Amino acid sequence: MIIKLTFNKDWTDFIGTKPSAEYRKIKIRISNDIIDAFSVNTTNANINVTAISVLENISFDTNGGNIMCERVSVGKSVNLKAKDGNITGTVVGG
Repeated sequence: MIIKLTFNKDWTDFIGTKPSAEYRKIKIRISNDIIDAFSVNTTNANINVTAISVLENISFDTNGGNIMCERVSVGKSVNLKAKDGNITGTVVGG
């Protein structure tokens, strides 16, 4: 699944204020049963992941945001990259 923000507006349509923070969030719920790999990339936004279990690899990459992981379980490898942000949380296992 790929989620991409696309605008069909002119630059003059953006003069004014930003929408409230509650309207600028994307929440995704997925089943932990059969996830082989999971990857999230974003710009100027935080990545917040809780209680996920992945069989192979997990990768989070943000340019201008923070990465917050809680109870992340991964079979092989974890790749976390935050340019101009912080990485915090817990990974289950050794």
